[in-house]
Order: sequence, then structure tokens, then C-alpha cells
Amino acid sequence: MKRQLKWSLIALAASILIGPSLFVTEISAILGAGGGDSIDEREYAVWLSVLYPDGPSRAVGKKVLDPRAGLPGSHPERCFEALGVLTLCLEGAEPYPSGQPQVSAEDAERTREAIRDFARKSSGPVEIENRFEGAPELRLATRREMEAIEAPGGDKWGEFRKMFPDAWSLMQVSRVGFSPDGTIAVVYQVAGRGTLASLGGLLVLKASEGGWVLVGRYGSWMT
Repeated sequence: MKRQLKWSLIALAASILIGPSLFVTEISAILGAGGGDSIDEREYAVWLSVLYPDGPSRAVGKKVLDPRAGLPGSHPERCFEALGVLTLCLEGAEPYPSGQPQVSAEDAERTREAIRDFARKSSGPVEIENRFEGAPELRLATRREMEAIEAPGGDKWGEFRKMFPDAWSLMQVSRVGFSPDGTIAVVYQVAGRGTLASLGGLLVLKASEGGWVLVGRYGSWMT
């Protein structure tokens, strides 16, 4: 079942990403080539910035984090769609989403490199460890807890609220792709607290003296 799902996602990624650009075709090939590696220590800093964009000290409500860093959410095809949107925007084949932060021309090539790294790491989930210092309102779920929440035929959000009655939301993140110089990061995030209360999108962040700053958002969706 897992192997079938993997190849279904690879086929979906290729169908979404194949276009007039050699870069887009290259990314679809990387997604289908397997790979992936252990978690880069920098990924924890990016995840923390994404989970708490205003800083952990200003967090409102407790958050539960899925320990599987892969293609998050119950609809991973949305991650591929967002990746396709970003790659085509960088190539000038699609207009940038209006009303959203946009990657500058200066950062376009480094963003392409970060996408390559993101694609290479996205062959399968990797276990996140509890290395989120300074985030007392964050609870890292266990794999067994997530399996119970996502049991086929079950009430996902009812089970989530029963298991974590004081939690505000369930957070899921992908691996983080970096540019070679480490200044640009690409990551996919999903946040949910109900069937009609979930959102996600592909984020592009840039390193600054104060941490990671959001510079682009693509393929955003909300239920």
C-alpha cells in the first residue's frame, strides 16, 4: 500500500510539474528518483519559525506537531501543486499570486536550488525529534498517537480533541529545502483543527540576522 501510494504521488508530481521549462521537468525527475537524508539541524530553526511566525513567546494556544516530516496533510497532492505553482512562477510561465509575499528576482536562482533540495529530501517521511527549545506550548506527538488519530474510518478531529483536549491545532511540516549558501529555505506546512478549519501552503523563507523571514507563499488553501 505504501509503495503504491509513493508511486501514485510520483506520477502525480510529474503530471503537475511537466511543462515548457527544463527546470520544471528536472524537478519532476528528482521527485521520482528517491533519495532523502537525515534531518539537517537547520531544519529545526526553520520549522520553529514556521510554527511560531511571531515567536514562541507570543503563541496563542498549545500546538501539537506530527512527528513525521514528509509530505504533510491528508492531501499531499496539494504540496505538489504548490511546488508546481512556485516553479512556474520562477520561470515566468505563471503570474505570481496576488496579495501574497513574492520571491524577488534577486532570490530566484537560490530559490530554485532550495526547491531542488526540497524535492531530493521529499521521498519519504523522517522522524522529528523534540529539539524545539523555547517552545513550551508545543507538544510533539508520537507516531502511535498519529496512527490512532488517522485510523481509517475514524473521526480524525474527534480523536484529536479527545487525545489533546487543550490543544489549539495539529501542525504538519515537510522537510526543508535549502539553497547551497543556506540563505533560502522552502518548506510546506499544514495547520488544522477541524474538517472545515485547516489551511496549508508552500513557504519560502530568507535568513536574516533576526532569524528566518517569510518572503513567498504559494499554493495556499483553506477549508
